[in-house]
Amino acid sequence: MTDAPGVTVLSGNVTTTGDHTFLDPVQLQADVDLLGTGFSALEAGATGSFHLNAFANSGTRIEGVSNLSSFTTNTTILVNGTINTTGQQQYDEGIRLLGDTTLGGGSANLAGAIDGNNENLTLNFSAETAINNPGDSNRIANFVSNGPIALQGTISTTGSQTYSSTLTLADDATIVAQSTNLTGGIAGNQKNLTLNVQNETLIDGTSVFDNLASIESTGPVRLNATVVTSGNQNYSGTVTLVGDTTLVADGGEFSREIIGNGQDLMLTINNTITIEDGSGVNNLTSSGETILTGTINTTGSQTYQSNVTIEGDVIINAGGEVLFEADVIGDDEITYSSWATQAGGTDSDIGYGVSVLADGSSIVSGYFQGTATFGSTTFTSAGNYDVFVAKLDASGNYEWATQAGGTGGGFGYGVSVLADGSSIVTGKFSDTATFGNTTLTSAGNYDVFVAKLDASGTYKWATRAGGTNTDLVYG
Repeated sequence: MTDAPGVTVLSGNVTTTGDHTFLDPVQLQADVDLLGTGFSALEAGATGSFHLNAFANSGTRIEGVSNLSSFTTNTTILVNGTINTTGQQQYDEGIRLLGDTTLGGGSANLAGAIDGNNENLTLNFSAETAINNPGDSNRIANFVSNGPIALQGTISTTGSQTYSSTLTLADDATIVAQSTNLTGGIAGNQKNLTLNVQNETLIDGTSVFDNLASIESTGPVRLNATVVTSGNQNYSGTVTLVGDTTLVADGGEFSREIIGNGQDLMLTINNTITIEDGSGVNNLTSSGETILTGTINTTGSQTYQSNVTIEGDVIINAGGEVLFEADVIGDDEITYSSWATQAGGTDSDIGYGVSVLADGSSIVSGYFQGTATFGSTTFTSAGNYDVFVAKLDASGNYEWATQAGGTGGGFGYGVSVLADGSSIVTGKFSDTATFGNTTLTSAGNYDVFVAKLDASGTYKWATRAGGTNTDLVYG
């Protein structure tokens, strides 16, 4: 059966021994069942505050936009467009995407496999959506859920996956994706979660990531959360902290580097956690037994409340205290790395400002007179005093240094680093002073300057402020 041109109004069930095809929009004036041994096709969608059952034996295809009270299908459905319901959507068999698809409404149950066909799938349900058996090779392009999800099995995308509301594990679950955002929290139900993500997984937010059995992550992870498992947490890719983070687990391992970004890391571990390398953490606290390998750098303190086992020579570099509250076990050595370095010459040289980057390197500023040497770089002041800005790596080696100044005096005071490694420096100058390609002239005795340098130490811009008297800035 194929409908005539124009809107088709249905107020009862449609039963055919073959296919039934609706080329134009369908309007429901009552609850409707589409029944038959063939195939049902709604090629322009359906509207109406009623329930639609698609029960054709050979499957259903829905394209365009549909707005209904509720929707149920017990056979495979092909979708290209949007299906909105005020109530529930029930998909008893598989879903195959023919184009980018959005399903939204009250709640949904996706009981069958999902064949993404390299199309995008978005779920906008206010109540929990159950994804019970998505299949191992979903082939979804990008998946977005803006409402709560109950997941079991493997959901796979060739692109990204985004869960902005609570992800509940109904059983063991695996996420396979290029990137994944988990920002709505996880209710683990003592199930295992595997993250097989190529580029990056973001676990971020104030929501609770709790009651999991275990987490196994094979790709890079960014953390800003409290993550609680009764079993192990294993991170085989680089872990980057984007906020203060607490991990509560029975045991686990960081197989690659921890990049701290100046954030605190609390490890509450019942048994043993292995840390192979770490840099840029602010304060590191481990309450369980800890295995250390490689180099552990913190800008703040390191506290180990249980036994520490050393595997291979370990270097510990901390800006604060290092506290071992139990035994240190192992035949290898711990080296406590600290450093001091100098710069300058035979005249007066003063360091005034310092700012530390996430990787432990630092930018320093100040002023010098006459000739001054910074590592392998030597400057001669153009005036009485000149400004210097220099970068040192985490071990105290000078990476670069630059000067600015002119016929009068130039004094560098404050410096602050940005996330991209560039820096802002402030100070005062008199007469004329040159910062890279920019020359400034003071209006009074001393004027304020503010200048920006890129990550390589090249001046990008400089500007002045002040009046006819003396103007100062220190930060």
